[in-house]
This record gives sequence, structure tokens and C-alpha cells, in this order.
Amino acid sequence: MTVARSVIRQQIAESLPGVLVGTVASATTTLLKDTDDEFVIFSGQGGRDLTGYWIVTPASSASDQIRRVAHHSVDDGELKPSRAWASAPSAAATYELYPPDMRPTLLNNAINKGLKRLTYTPEETVTPVANQNVYTISYSWLLNRKDVNEVYKQYTSDSLVVREEYPHWRVFEDSGVFKLHLSPLPSTVTGSVVIVEGRANYTSLATDAATTTCNVDWASAVGLVEVFRSLRRESPGQDTSRWTAELVDARRELASQTKKHRPRGGKRVMYRSPWSVNSSSNVAEGSSSTANGNSES
Repeated sequence: MTVARSVIRQQIAESLPGVLVGTVASATTTLLKDTDDEFVIFSGQGGRDLTGYWIVTPASSASDQIRRVAHHSVDDGELKPSRAWASAPSAAATYELYPPDMRPTLLNNAINKGLKRLTYTPEETVTPVANQNVYTISYSWLLNRKDVNEVYKQYTSDSLVVREEYPHWRVFEDSGVFKLHLSPLPSTVTGSVVIVEGRANYTSLATDAATTTCNVDWASAVGLVEVFRSLRRESPGQDTSRWTAELVDARRELASQTKKHRPRGGKRVMYRSPWSVNSSSNVAEGSSSTANGNSES
């Protein structure tokens, strides 16, 4: 399951003071009306004028997405953008309103910064070849030999798919190319494959339509922490304590979500046998013994 950046941002927005998330009832290129008149008329803040707020609407291009509210009619809740949209926001679309001192781009940056703090376990399949025990491996997430977390052999037994830790494996770099060395030779029986498991960080999302496989609650929690850190850093001295208190609560929620969603298990303890390893060979190896720990080379 994937989730778009816009969905993550809207979930974060609902936890931010003064931010409103609404639904478009109708719109032209110069006017937007919410499905709930009272939502924008009163905005839960004593009928405060929303002129000057940032308004974010779904759009095909980033340049057509963010505007300022040039006029807010407290009589009927109509919002007029500071510049016309290239195309009118669609009915039933979700839009966001942010206070003047809370730039929407701050949330996008916070989401991306937060995602790059979180890890996942990508899996790749290597098809065994008869009498071959060294395989070239190249994946988008593989930047360092230590990014390979585990290697498994997978086969079918009695109609069941069985996965076991590969007895001995090592990853090494040869002239800038990563290679996987397996011992013993992998089985070439039909249905037998080798699974390479990695440990990588989620990547940033360039657009609202861009998606990630990160759990939305986890992504929102880490994004909210980054938002409060940015607000605290940019706020005048007297406002710092306000964001510090919010940050404490956000960090608690992030800890809770991390406990639920972070990848489980650590690397096996790495032994040198059955290979003789030169200390400068840039090799990561595995053995059949298991434990949580870091690689030794």
C-alpha cells in the first residue's frame, strides 16, 4: 500500500494549531467555496478573518498549488486567491489553510526530512545459475556493502514456500560493482531462488502525487516532529517554549509509531569463515549463526 505526500501533509495539518483542512464545494479560477459554510465562516476561531492565510489546493503543477487568501467573505465563507489558479480546483477535492507564519512548503520539507530518517527492508530476488556462486547485484538502495542486511534461500517444499537464512554469504565491491558470494552453491531446482534483504532509508517525495510505502501514521508522526523543530528554530524567542511543548508530545507519538512500524531484527553476527578475508578487501560476510549485531570485516 502506498500513500501520497498530500495525504501525509493533510494528516500533519490536522494536528497543527490554526491549520484548517476542508472540502471544495465549488470553485472557479478566482473563487473557492467550502462544502460547509460554517467551517470557513467561523473557522472555529471566533469568525477570524482568514485573509492572508496560505491556501493549498490540488493542482497538476506545483506553481498552481499555493496561493494567499486575498479576500475572505465571513458572510458566506468564500475564499479568493491572491492570484487566479490556472485551472479551477475540483469539487470534492481537499484543500488546506495555513496561518501566515506557517508556510506550506515547510511541511513538505519536513515530510521529506522525516522520511529519510525512517528505514525499511527492501527485498530483491537473485536467480541461481548452475555452478555459479558469485553474482553481480545492483539496486537503487544499495549504496554500501553494509546495506545488505540478510540473504535467504527460498524454495518450495510440499507446496509450501520455505525461506531459510543462507548458510554463508558475503558482499564485496569489485571496481565499483557490488557482488554477492554464496557458499555452498545455490540450488538451481525449479522454484529455488536467493533473496537479498536490505536495510534502506525511505526517499523524499518531490510532488504531492509522489507516493511512499511508509505507513501514513509513521510518516505523519516523524513529519510533525520535523515541523515543530522548524517552527521552534524560526520563531522569535518568546514563542520557542510553545513549540517546545508541542515537540515533546510529537516525539512521544513518533516513539509509539516507530515501535509499531520499524523493521524488526538485526544483522547476524558476521564471521570470517569459510573465507579467508584480507582486512582491506571491503567485504561483508554472513554465517549460519544468528544474533543482533554489527558486521565485522
